[in-house]
Amino acid sequence: GVLAALPTGAVGVAVDVSKYALRRAARAHPKIGAVAFDAAGPWPVADASVGVLLDVFAPRNPAEMRRVLRPDGLLIVVTPEPGHLAELRGPLGLVGMQPDKGDRLDERTADRFAPAGLERFDIPLVLSPDEAVDLALMGPTGHHRTAEDLRHRAEAAWPRRQAAVTVRFAVRCYRPRG
Repeated sequence: GVLAALPTGAVGVAVDVSKYALRRAARAHPKIGAVAFDAAGPWPVADASVGVLLDVFAPRNPAEMRRVLRPDGLLIVVTPEPGHLAELRGPLGLVGMQPDKGDRLDERTADRFAPAGLERFDIPLVLSPDEAVDLALMGPTGHHRTAEDLRHRAEAAWPRRQAAVTVRFAVRCYRPRG
């Protein structure tokens, strides 16, 4: 969707440490490439070469983000909001979320980026137990619980085979400073 909104010659690069996520990203659009590296360290990207940088529920490296973003670029960061997937937390034993993520993000980026917009979303979903498990495995809970454990919990919690869940997130936009 982001690429479709950009000028015709725009291309995208998906970055992740998961080869599975990269395979999926590379198939999402003909103009997307996929590169595996840890975003916490140095990025193999040229200085001031990126027009739009989109970070979705991922670790952030403000120094590298500022280095690669063009002076007229846009940083878009998507973070969970309080209550995100709250309906799954108890039944599946999801790892907790820090409630002040957005405030901490603003503080961590203030010397490199100026806030340029904020929009919040609440999206209701109805998920099958398998979909709830897949969603749980994509986050930090996937490092602490097995798929089998989560599946057992989901089937016990939702015997009618569906769970009403609310996805809550914020989209913050920033412009580079100086």
